[in-house]
Amino acid sequence: MKRLVRRIVNRRLAKGETALSEAARAELGAVEGWVSIASNTLLAGAKALLATLSGSLSLMADAVHTFADSLTSLVVIVGFHMAKKPADDEHPFGHARIESIATLVIGVLLAVAAVELGRAAVERLLSPVPVAAPTWMIIAVFFMAVSKELLARFSSELGALIGSDALEADAWHHRSDVFATLLVAVAFIASRLGVDWLDGVAGIGVSLIVGWAAYRIVGQAAQPLIGEKLGEAEVRRISDIARGVQGVRGVHDIVVQRFGRFQVISLHAVVSRTLNVVEAHDISHAVEGALMKALRAHATVHIDPKGQEHPAMQRIQVLIEQAIESMEGLLDIHDLRVEEPGDGPLRVSFDVRTGKEVAEDDREVFRAALVERIRAVSSGATLEVQFDPPFCRAATEPDTAGRPAASRE
Repeated sequence: MKRLVRRIVNRRLAKGETALSEAARAELGAVEGWVSIASNTLLAGAKALLATLSGSLSLMADAVHTFADSLTSLVVIVGFHMAKKPADDEHPFGHARIESIATLVIGVLLAVAAVELGRAAVERLLSPVPVAAPTWMIIAVFFMAVSKELLARFSSELGALIGSDALEADAWHHRSDVFATLLVAVAFIASRLGVDWLDGVAGIGVSLIVGWAAYRIVGQAAQPLIGEKLGEAEVRRISDIARGVQGVRGVHDIVVQRFGRFQVISLHAVVSRTLNVVEAHDISHAVEGALMKALRAHATVHIDPKGQEHPAMQRIQVLIEQAIESMEGLLDIHDLRVEEPGDGPLRVSFDVRTGKEVAEDDREVFRAALVERIRAVSSGATLEVQFDPPFCRAATEPDTAGRPAASRE
């Protein structure tokens, strides 16, 4: 199947074009959609005919399920067509998330089908009806299951090649039909042995399979729409790219937003405080360029200065870390600065990385407890604390005091 899919892809690609380009993805998505529509329409018609001849509710439910596959494949085609549209005034990030919406629609349609199939199956279980299924019909049903498995593999291979959740979802849709059709075949065999009620049980089994597929598809489609947690591997990759730029001493507060295959990245880069504004600006541009080249992402880099340590810095950092350990939801700190400008009071400022949203009341309790500890070191000291939202990520690296930052993720 892999060889067949790659052959189809190579024939569709223009010279120098990759399967991940928006135009290629839209065209290949349409190919999968039309192949699925043609196959499912033929199979649904054949199943409906056999269901009428045999009187099998489970097979008729399976026919409806297969026909629903045709409708969802149409959603895939429309989704890919709309997702390839370029950015415009009203949608500056493009339309790539429409593919996720199309996937979500597929899942919802599956869920509705599961409920209807389950209701009809329960009725058949309560009132069993004999099913007349000759040998040739059972063989035909097995052949249909094999056909759907081949179609599922085709969709899955193509989805993996172009990085499409919608095609992966469509593959799950096809595979759920495979299990459903096999259950029908089992019910046919059981009916020949006089176990008529098994047709209703098979129908319930079909509905559960379809419902599980719907659950997986909806969950998968909703993640990019709601906002996904950034994986550790991706955090590390972004951090390594940024730290590869000369002058960058650390990276934190990484935030990524995805719009299909297009990404918008923001992060904080730690540099020496001895640099002038122009030098720091050049480093931020170099980091943005490196991320654009490596990930094809738009990046915005904020510069954080790091410099000479105050004599009390180590002691104050220990106090801060002890306070963090006593409060749930706080992970570690960065951008710790301890300064004593002129004859003014000691000024302590830092950012706290959080594992969950921290309520404002809890923040105030933390600040008050910490101020009391720090003023034991220097009376009159002031404190500035910023709490990073949980979606800000950072790779494990030394903090501003040069020691490994504590992490409780």
